[in-house]
Amino acid sequence: MGGGSSGPLKDRSSLVRLLGGVDVLTAAGRIQAGGVRTRTLLAALALQPGRVVPVDTLLQALWGDAAPRTAPHALQVHISNLRRLLPPDLIVERCSGGYQLSAGARATDVDRFRELAGQAATELRNGRATTALSYLRTALEIWRGPPLVDVPWERFAGAEVQGVEELHRDVQEDLVEALLLDGCPEAAVGEAESLVRAEPFRERRWGQLILALYRVGRQADALERWRDLRSLLGDELGVEPGPRIEELGREILRHDAALGVAATTPTPQIRFARGATGLLAYQIVGDGPKDLLVVPGFGANLEIRWEDPGLASFYRRLARSSRVILMDRRGTGLSDRDGGIPSTKRRLGTCRPFSTRWARSERPCSASWTAARSPCAARPTPPQRVLGVVTYATWPVWSLVPPGAAAAFDELVEGFDDGLRLDSVIAVMAPSRADDPAFCDWFGRYVRLAAGGGGTVAAVRRFREVDIRPVLGRVAAPVLAMSRAGDEFVPPECARTIAAGVPHGRTAFLPGEDSALWAGDVEAVAARVEDFVGSLDTP
Repeated sequence: MGGGSSGPLKDRSSLVRLLGGVDVLTAAGRIQAGGVRTRTLLAALALQPGRVVPVDTLLQALWGDAAPRTAPHALQVHISNLRRLLPPDLIVERCSGGYQLSAGARATDVDRFRELAGQAATELRNGRATTALSYLRTALEIWRGPPLVDVPWERFAGAEVQGVEELHRDVQEDLVEALLLDGCPEAAVGEAESLVRAEPFRERRWGQLILALYRVGRQADALERWRDLRSLLGDELGVEPGPRIEELGREILRHDAALGVAATTPTPQIRFARGATGLLAYQIVGDGPKDLLVVPGFGANLEIRWEDPGLASFYRRLARSSRVILMDRRGTGLSDRDGGIPSTKRRLGTCRPFSTRWARSERPCSASWTAARSPCAARPTPPQRVLGVVTYATWPVWSLVPPGAAAAFDELVEGFDDGLRLDSVIAVMAPSRADDPAFCDWFGRYVRLAAGGGGTVAAVRRFREVDIRPVLGRVAAPVLAMSRAGDEFVPPECARTIAAGVPHGRTAFLPGEDSALWAGDVEAVAARVEDFVGSLDTP
């Protein structure tokens, strides 16, 4: 479950490889990193790229506790030798108290391995098994072997090496998890068998193997492995398996339906509320103590949105603690379209049919949530019934739209005759998923079915009307304005403007660069929304 190419890099910066032996990979090919002390010096610097490594740390790395009196001078000689060996984009600099390796982002294979592992974990957490598998397999291709095998790493990098090796174990186990989630239990059996043989005291591996065996119809083998684990832990360590493994065994004995391949959760029933201009489509998910009305910005389609695992996971996560009301705004999705895409001012009345329902009940609307390019402004329901408002990636005024986003929209409108090509929009709106063909296909369908061709173009043109700043001061309820910190489509300044314009505003900036909610870590977004809704006091 490893490998890694030793051929030249294509169109990339030089890469210091620390997984396996220490060397450097450039566009021209592989550079051997000299003798053991030169390799050790490179490893000590590359483990902390862009940070100063103290001279004492480097002396310890090169000689341990047996450094000669001439070691400081010898260190300078080794630094000079290393500088001559490295390509131009890897620079060793003398700094106060030590040296540092100046290099670009992800300058080592360890950095890239960690990044891929993190991306895969996020995809798994959000139910996107296919994308997770891609990241995991790429990470395992980078892994050539344990870190720093040809240098005395114990002198200077014990914690780092142990951390990377543990991450490698997690990646291997995440691969099995992704295979199970992706409906590939046969492949999961082979992977899990190898992992259990390699490290038989990691219970997660046994649990994955037992579950995979059950799912391929080998119930007797699954039970036998469960008993094997109990015997192993009892005989070798004098302990019993953890609660999850014990419960897994009981589930197998009673053929619990939950052990089968997870069935697709039924899409919530679509309902209609009658408004002044026709019917509005909506769904209700969950039955928590507070209502959470989700108001889409660009457009929506209640049926298509459930096809994306990340978006479906987000809604179901919110439904654990709230009664979530999803809707197709006037002129979009399954709602009546006779009036076309309404102006920004007319959008204020979109949610009034729901207001009538709440007015006849004792349930307050805990928060109006808009994950929108253009918000449904300030009063979706009677103000006295709104406890809070959440916005995500929302432009308060067109002038804050960055040139890149405006250009992408212009290209979309100009390319209308070619069938609404969304390549440029996805590249800036969901950069982490731009290379995912399945996501791009789904997103194209979602946009087309949300408003149709003409409706999509009309909605884009309506964006230029957006300016909710004059009404922000009249929003009495607390407002949480959310954004991802690296978002270049709807920059964080938009959230700051909204929070500053209301009497009780706050911001939340999450890691990531995606403007599309469902393209990044939706669990992190859902957690912030849950915390905010939970903090709202019911009158």
